[in-house]
Amino acid sequence: MKFNTDSISVFLKYKLVYWMLYLAIISVSIGSISAFFLWALDKVGNINEYHPLTIYFMPIGGLIIVFTYQFFNKEASEGNKLLFNSYQNKNSILPWLMAPLVLLGTLITHLIGGSAGREGTAVQMGSVIASRLNRVFPAHIIPHHKLLLTIGISAGFAAVFGTPLTAAVFAFEMFSSKKRLHLYYFPLVLIVAFLTHLTCLAWKVPHTEYAIGLLPVLNLTTVLWVGIAGVLFGLTARVFVFNTHFWADYFKQIFANPYIRICIGGIGLAFVISYFELNRYSGLGIQYISQSFYYEAPFFDFLLKLLLTGLTLGIGFKGGEVTPLFFVGATLGSFLSLLIPLPIGILAGIGFVSVFSGATKTPFACAIMGAELFGFNGFVFFLIATLIAYFISGKKSIYNHF
Repeated sequence: MKFNTDSISVFLKYKLVYWMLYLAIISVSIGSISAFFLWALDKVGNINEYHPLTIYFMPIGGLIIVFTYQFFNKEASEGNKLLFNSYQNKNSILPWLMAPLVLLGTLITHLIGGSAGREGTAVQMGSVIASRLNRVFPAHIIPHHKLLLTIGISAGFAAVFGTPLTAAVFAFEMFSSKKRLHLYYFPLVLIVAFLTHLTCLAWKVPHTEYAIGLLPVLNLTTVLWVGIAGVLFGLTARVFVFNTHFWADYFKQIFANPYIRICIGGIGLAFVISYFELNRYSGLGIQYISQSFYYEAPFFDFLLKLLLTGLTLGIGFKGGEVTPLFFVGATLGSFLSLLIPLPIGILAGIGFVSVFSGATKTPFACAIMGAELFGFNGFVFFLIATLIAYFISGKKSIYNHF
């Protein structure tokens, strides 16, 4: 990230009033839509939890998802791939319909019991809004295409997870392999993240709170055990990435037609979940993530969540990978408390952010997330584990399959 005096002088010539108005509009817009998304996600999740027979509607729900994309905007089905392409090419504009389509697809996925997350939806909606609303202003006022997308990603992430500082850093790290923005744009991204978060809170949509309990004493032995846990979390992230990419490629190879792919895949996935009673791994699984901070999770929890998430997204259902990554990391950390002499809470917390770090290649954002969610006193532990997981997990991420 370079400091360029010419770019700074150009930036300072922009009219502050336009920028303030633009930032306020997109913050309120993304925050409000994200609040509705979280509210609706909670409702459909409850329906699936209390009416598990909805799992048998998986092929029908899948066909609806495919039809809406094929009929209204086929290009939008590319999701994050389209987002990355747009970042690289300013002439590649994200379609407006991408936001409502991914919103509908994600809600259907969770209604029928698919194992998926929510950040992919929030990031895509935020990017569409931020990159398209600038068109109401004169073209020379807010022309920075990459900045707009980065702002949208940060806003969507902050609204969904309630971690604005993490969201701003994550938005910059997400494009670390691409041509990046100048660092002096960071305050703008951070401001929008906080404003969007406050907007979401104003709608009285709560975020999940976690507690890791007492922290271990910071000494060489503790650091060694944290490092060992970081290695295991990094390897798990590597498996998660491979699993996600493998199933996406596999199903596209054997079922080129998206209708056939999601119908047959939905029937198979519904059978597996119902026959083996795997409803525990449907949806977000927030309650099981919370439990993992207090009770040892079964050793197979993280494996089954990892597998079902890859199958759900590979078949063509919508959502994201981050919350499943939280589930995988927290439950694995919880189980490791039986083997590693560290408190269960800190291991679950480290796993929560470290598997996320390895799978997304955003170690600093993940360390900050640990601090925002669990307390800044544990930042050193989170940073050590997320960096180790980052290096151990390999070069590929859930985002660079494109």
